[in-house]
Amino acid sequence: MSLVVEKSGLSPNFLNPRLLYAATGDQIKALGTVNTPKLMLATATSSDATVGQDKVYFRKVDNTLQVLNLVKHYHDADTDDSGGLLQESLYRNLAATINIQQWGSMLLASHINIVGTNAAVTSDFDNPTITGGHIDIHTGEFANNVANVRTGGVSHDWSKKSKMNIVCQVAGSVNVVCRAGINAEPMISVNDVAKKAGMEFCDSTGTNWNIFSSNGVRSLLSTTFPGATSKQGYQITHTPATNTRLQAGASSFTVKTTDCPGTGAGDSARTIGCGIKTSDATTKDLYVWGMTFAASPIDLYY
Repeated sequence: MSLVVEKSGLSPNFLNPRLLYAATGDQIKALGTVNTPKLMLATATSSDATVGQDKVYFRKVDNTLQVLNLVKHYHDADTDDSGGLLQESLYRNLAATINIQQWGSMLLASHINIVGTNAAVTSDFDNPTITGGHIDIHTGEFANNVANVRTGGVSHDWSKKSKMNIVCQVAGSVNVVCRAGINAEPMISVNDVAKKAGMEFCDSTGTNWNIFSSNGVRSLLSTTFPGATSKQGYQITHTPATNTRLQAGASSFTVKTTDCPGTGAGDSARTIGCGIKTSDATTKDLYVWGMTFAASPIDLYY
């Protein structure tokens, strides 16, 4: 089978609207509006600087030019090249975005739960044995003592992606339970089957962090990330009804694909949180440098 292209099919009227046209900015601006290319690459900036070198433009239905911004931009000016002002993006998306950032002593403004003698949550900025600038979630030296911090006040939308970051260190590898996550149970509470996603370390289930999630059934998946280790950053990423991913450091990650929430409102009494419990008469500590959380609110009236 052969393809025959008639001569009339190669006419400028046919080809021009379909080609990527490379020309200087001035040549592009001088083009007419009939049968002109729809995509244009500027090889030099126009004399009035309105068409920039190495930018691709398309002709809109009103015959004006619109840049296809394929280069780095900073949202620092109200122009197409800059992608518009950052303030405008924030203004339009503020009510549709949850952005919680708590670093260092800001965590002390969270809701704090402590159970037991000498359990405490304190600033530990100048601890000489580890990197400073953190708080100490401290159990004290009595069995079943608990200390926990949590942030609330907003219900996120489980049908949208969400992500929590925490930088922490666990001191104590036996007779300990440690937990951090999105809508995670506070350490003062028993485990429940409400919707949640996060990470949990319990020496009764091994020496590594587990991913936990619940969508009516609470389940765990083990990882290879040690529970008791030096300062480490962790990222908990939830994709609705698909998976919960735990990443430790820059590259290593494990993905859990069962019992992942996909609809409904988050628990505004425990938006994010972390805590630790000791099961014997030995002090355990959870050092936390910061927690962040990004998600979508369940509606505009959170």
